Amino acid sequence: MSKRSTQLIIKHHQPVRTWLLIFAYAVIAFGIGWYLYSFGLIQAGYSNLDLGKEIQELTEYSDELGNENARLRENIAMLERSRQVESGAYAEVDVTLRELQQEILELKEEVAFYRGIVSSRESAGGLTIQSFNMEKTQEERVYQFKLVLTQVMKNERIVRGKIKLAFEGIKAGKLQRLTLNQVSGGAKTNLVLKFKYFQTIEGNVVFPDGFLPTRVFLEILPKGRKLTDMKKTYDWTAVLN
Repeated sequence: MSKRSTQLIIKHHQPVRTWLLIFAYAVIAFGIGWYLYSFGLIQAGYSNLDLGKEIQELTEYSDELGNENARLRENIAMLERSRQVESGAYAEVDVTLRELQQEILELKEEVAFYRGIVSSRESAGGLTIQSFNMEKTQEERVYQFKLVLTQVMKNERIVRGKIKLAFEGIKAGKLQRLTLNQVSGGAKTNLVLKFKYFQTIEGNVVFPDGFLPTRVFLEILPKGRKLTDMKKTYDWTAVLN
C-alpha cells in the first residue's frame, strides 16, 4: 500500500493591502469620472470658472433688482399717502363748497322774501299771506305746515288776531273735514296772530290712518276795524313740498 504524500500550503492574508488597492481603484475611478465630466462641460461650452462668474453676476443683478423693488415700493407708499391727503383736502373743499352754496341759496330766498314784503300789492288792509306750504316729515302721517304773513311796511300798527286751519280729505271712501284741533292732538286749537311787519307760524299735524288729504282751508281773522278777514283754499298738491 503506497503512502499519500501530504503537503501543507500556508497563505498569508494582507487585509491592509487589499483596502489600499480598493481605495486606489476608487480614487482612479473618481479621477477618471471627474475628468470625463469636466471634459464634457468644456465640450459643451461650459467651464467651472465661467459658471462661477455667471452665478456671481446673476447674484449681483438679483440684489440690484431687490434694491430697485424696495425703492419702488417706497415710492408707491409715498404716492398713496399723498393721494389720501389730497383726497381728504378735496373732500373738505367739496363740503365747504356745498355749505357755501346752501348759504347762498338761503340768502337768495331771504332777499326774495323781503322783496316780496316791500313790493307786495295784493293785501287786505295791508295784510298779506306771503306763503303757505306743507311738508312731509320722516314720521308716518306727520306733516309740517309753515305760514308766513306780512304787512305793508308803511303800516306801523301791530296786527293781532287768530288763524284757523282745516283739512279736507277722503277716508274709507267718504269726504271728511278735520280741524286743527283734531289733527294736532288738541295742542293748537287756534293760532295766535301778532306781528308788526311779518310773522312765521309753524306746526305739525298728524292725519288719521287712511286719511288722504285733498284740500287745506286757511282763515286769517285779524282784530280791528281797518283789517278784514281773509280766507284761502289750497289744493293739497299745490302746497305740498
